[in-house]
Amino acid sequence: MSRLADGVWRLIVVFMAASSLGSVMTSRQAAADEPADSALVKLLKSGRVPEARLGAIVEMLGKRGSPADLGYLYERTLDPKGFAPAIRLRAMAALVEAAANRGLRPARDLEKLEDLIPSGNGGKSTGDSVGREAIRLAGLWKLESAVDRLAALAGKPETDDATRAVVLESLVGLGGRGKIADLARSPDVAVSLPATAALAALDVTAAATRAAEILPAAAAGRREVDPLIAAFLDRQGGADVLAQAIAKRPPPADAAKLALRAVYAHGRSDPALASTLGKAAGVAADVKPPSPDELVAWVAEVVKKGDPRRGEAVFRRADLNCVNCHSLAKAGGEVGPDLSAIGMSSPVDYIIRSILLPDESIKEQFHTLVVLTGDGQVYQGIVADKDDQRIVLKEANGQTRSVPVASIEDQKEGGSLMPKGLANLMTRGEFLDLVRFLSELGKPGPYAIGTTPTFQRYRVLKPTAGDADSPDVRARVLEAKPERWESVYARVDGSLPLDEIKIPRGQTVYLQGELEVSAAGAVELVLDSAQGMALWSDDEPVALIGTTAALALSPGRREITFAIDTGKRAARSLRVAIKKPAGSTAEFTVVGGR
Repeated sequence: MSRLADGVWRLIVVFMAASSLGSVMTSRQAAADEPADSALVKLLKSGRVPEARLGAIVEMLGKRGSPADLGYLYERTLDPKGFAPAIRLRAMAALVEAAANRGLRPARDLEKLEDLIPSGNGGKSTGDSVGREAIRLAGLWKLESAVDRLAALAGKPETDDATRAVVLESLVGLGGRGKIADLARSPDVAVSLPATAALAALDVTAAATRAAEILPAAAAGRREVDPLIAAFLDRQGGADVLAQAIAKRPPPADAAKLALRAVYAHGRSDPALASTLGKAAGVAADVKPPSPDELVAWVAEVVKKGDPRRGEAVFRRADLNCVNCHSLAKAGGEVGPDLSAIGMSSPVDYIIRSILLPDESIKEQFHTLVVLTGDGQVYQGIVADKDDQRIVLKEANGQTRSVPVASIEDQKEGGSLMPKGLANLMTRGEFLDLVRFLSELGKPGPYAIGTTPTFQRYRVLKPTAGDADSPDVRARVLEAKPERWESVYARVDGSLPLDEIKIPRGQTVYLQGELEVSAAGAVELVLDSAQGMALWSDDEPVALIGTTAALALSPGRREITFAIDTGKRAARSLRVAIKKPAGSTAEFTVVGGR
């Protein structure tokens, strides 16, 4: 960094210390009294701030800046050439931060924001990241002139699901009950399902009636019902209202089972809703604690009949949500405890009771907080972060939710995010297998903690329309947006089952593993089979010599991309070990998590 750039950054630090930026502008009145150009804005206007520091300053303005500061960010964001694309997106996120957590808006003409909202008519992409942030701001800023445009965008079949969800969230913020109710009546389940979920925040009774009507169609169309069910669970009294509507119009067993799984996946087991859905699904919803004699019999049966290999498959089942909450070998959810060595520390009877009665033994750091907001929303999760402006909760699905402190009406300690009744979604044999698998984790043998690092969490590229029309791997894969990727997890032994990836046999699967490199040097990737394989380190192709690929890695987070031609690969799994050759100076960790 040049002496000038270094001096600029020191000036920022001096400004922060001198003005006690963390304590000023904590109210709207204080923010309104700020001069038009604060010291940080002057620095941005000077053009002397190094590119690497721009993002940090932009985020600082979102967290602590005045309406005048936000106005400057807004003007720069409206100008396509005002910021580089990555900084422009961070500026939009900063404006969202200020509006959501502090209730502040730029002191400017807000209706110009509509120029950034996608129309879905062949102009701006409906999946554009800046466009989505503009949609969020329209709701947070109460931009009523955008209501019709947002409602039209939500109703278009070509609007992607992620964008539609953001649009509906903004319509809720704008109080667009009528528009949302119209969308909930759409014959297109892709539109009516999320619209009904959104309606629950404005009219829970009408939403519950519509939810009971469309659950069968949603199940038949293999649509995801988790967001719909979550909308009622997150509404004060919503679970009971939905239970009443479903009791009047019971869905088919398969639809009821999907909804019940969604209740459990949300970390909840609300009695009325679980009982109503369980009755329709033919599944018992109550959990009877085992007697001491029954527990002894369970333990003996686990040891005699439980199969850990089958149990691992049960653990990985999507409907049970285990991998979204718990990590193995540092990969998976981080909502509940890491289970990599639970078999070494916990006897079988403890594991059984922990599954059946999760509220009995909650470790201190995994107690939940339940918050009720002034508008009747109820959120539950583990506190991941908090300050004087917001509380960040990690929910059962692994997602985080930021709740502004000013919006909280009440809060209390909750129970475990692992719901009671989860065992009812398993057969007795499956339960025995799962417990046996957990009881073997960490012990010497096939479920011991590995000594050679392997990729345990991959991201798989989701196929979209037009993929086949673009042979350019760089544009289509290596530069694909983050939302195009979703996480998949290897087994404990490091092997990733390719059959679990929902891509037809014969097509190419694209996977990414990540390494966090702290010291540069050489590493080797050792594959179980090179058949049908090609790979890249960041955006550079890498040659395979036999089953080994040699990499020279620089510090930072490095992406290793794998292309697997499933039509040419006989093996139905992939295992990649990462080794450090003799004399290598490389230091790295395999990126896990969710």
